[in-house]
Amino acid sequence: MPEVIVPAHPGVTSALGLLFVDPLDDFSWSYVRRQDRIDFVQLRERYGEMDNRVRDSLVRQGVAPDAIGVDRSIDLRYIGQLHSVTVPLTEISEPGLAAATAAFHDEHLRQYRYSHPDAPVETSALRVAARGTRAKPDLSRMRDGSDRRAAVAERKRPVHFGEHGWLSTPVVDRNSLGARDEVRGPAIVDQLDSTIVLPPDTAARVDEVGNVIISTGEDV
Repeated sequence: MPEVIVPAHPGVTSALGLLFVDPLDDFSWSYVRRQDRIDFVQLRERYGEMDNRVRDSLVRQGVAPDAIGVDRSIDLRYIGQLHSVTVPLTEISEPGLAAATAAFHDEHLRQYRYSHPDAPVETSALRVAARGTRAKPDLSRMRDGSDRRAAVAERKRPVHFGEHGWLSTPVVDRNSLGARDEVRGPAIVDQLDSTIVLPPDTAARVDEVGNVIISTGEDV
């Protein structure tokens, strides 16, 4: 492995993603009908109830109503089949269902290598998915530390590196590093949620968004 990438906040990266990901809620409703026997008034009512349910769920999670978008889809299958294929339903109407049915035949061909465009089709489930828009953190570029090029260690401490034994090792505060700063091993890069260990014969540089890129190959 010639290169290792350590993100800006490695100890909390997953938690950061969880906090800022757009919230999503979905709901499905069993609805078995032949295509030629669908009551579109009833179908609109069903989708309306599902829309309200997923929207209300996101509002309770703190998402503003005008920041919520809803996508509708429908599960279709050939008469007599057990498995279904989910396709978008952009309009709750006969033309909208016809477009979904055409998409079903195409997707069935893609997934199962065959389709029967003239065969009767039935619905098996109705689906809605609501996604809210959440403000994202500013991950803009870091300040440029290229005027220093090499990071300055705040202190040193003894560290044991296998065959190299105990070495007096510089300790660098990661928060003090800027873009294009460099740290050569042996070194310790400290921060609140993690510690980066740079053995001898390794080197690290900071990229424009704060990742520490560690080189372990022959070009160090």
